[in-house]
Amino acid sequence: MPASPFDFFDKNGYENHVCACFKDPICCLGAWCCTPCTVGKIKADLDDDKAFDLWSCLCWPIGAFRIRRRVNELYNKTESEDGSMCAIGCLPCCAISQDGHEVRV
Repeated sequence: MPASPFDFFDKNGYENHVCACFKDPICCLGAWCCTPCTVGKIKADLDDDKAFDLWSCLCWPIGAFRIRRRVNELYNKTESEDGSMCAIGCLPCCAISQDGHEVRV
């Protein structure tokens, strides 16, 4: 049975649900107040060189999707690509906060 595009509401291996973004208040505040900068910072945390990623910041929806897919790959999450697209499209700040929390933990 194919995965639902709304599977991002399940934990899928994440520590917290997508709507539990307030459990990491610093990342949540950054995602809500300055989404592009938070995406660039999370991308930098995922990369080995730790340099702020300006391209992910300038086109943050694509950058957020790529981060979400990379987090899924690196940390053995089970979310589908459709689920990642829906998470970024429907609840972008919550999804970014969820990914930021996973990268920082």
